[in-house]
Amino acid sequence: MNPAPELRRTLACSIFALLLVAPWPGIRPALAHDESSELAEEAEIEKLDPLTQHLVRAEWFRDDREFDKALGHLALARRMAPSDPRVARLGAKFEFDAGHHVAAESLANRVLASLVDDATALGVRARVRAARGEARALIDYDRWVTSEPSQREDRALERTRFAAQLQGPAPALAWLDSSAVAH
Repeated sequence: MNPAPELRRTLACSIFALLLVAPWPGIRPALAHDESSELAEEAEIEKLDPLTQHLVRAEWFRDDREFDKALGHLALARRMAPSDPRVARLGAKFEFDAGHHVAAESLANRVLASLVDDATALGVRARVRAARGEARALIDYDRWVTSEPSQREDRALERTRFAAQLQGPAPALAWLDSSAVAH
């Protein structure tokens, strides 16, 4: 029996637990939503340029499932810088979440036109294409898997699940065994 998967699972659970309670700078605590932490977050946001302030607030409100506020900040960011790839990137995520796959793919393509290896845009486009059952989603998944080493395993598993639906389990598992993720 290989103890590596069990050790990996234990380590992942421990890291997750630490991230929930650790008040490290730059990490927004997942459970601590008291007034003092919100004031500290707001003070950090105020140090950013106005466009980035709206993008950060939109992302945070999205994470908190306050979609009206999130969309309001995204709209302000779009008015400030309609051609900024960061605005299109966040818009692609919002459109995908809303189930607007055509709009999500269009925005992801706009980001990828200027930032060819943008992880978020690759992920959105891979997921849109996978939702439509398109084999070319595998190309985006392959690029997405390797775009950020810290996310490699989760993305590889998502790619493998889609490949198994599309091609069957044998080719999907063969890719997983041969990929850089397995090594």
